[in-house]
Amino acid sequence: MLYLSGHIFLSHQNPENVKNQYKSTACYHMADTAEILCAQIVQLPSEERMQVVERILDSLDEPDASMDALWAKEADNRLAAYRRGEIRAVTLSEVIAKYH
Repeated sequence: MLYLSGHIFLSHQNPENVKNQYKSTACYHMADTAEILCAQIVQLPSEERMQVVERILDSLDEPDASMDALWAKEADNRLAAYRRGEIRAVTLSEVIAKYH
């Protein structure tokens, strides 16, 4: 059984039919689509759920030219500051020690 904002749907119903039934209500939102998908996904075997997770994570890791440009500028700024003696390099062991 699937419960969405006061509506109950049987899990054996076709997800598209559920979506269409629910879409006809005034309170349909994108988050409700996510609820429908999640309810379907949790019923999959664990290996298939991992495949879904991997595909979602891959879709979030799309290249972003503007973000790449910002990181390149930051790297250039840090290198320039290092060369001017404003910051120092630290060893990996120092970084690990700081966060452990």
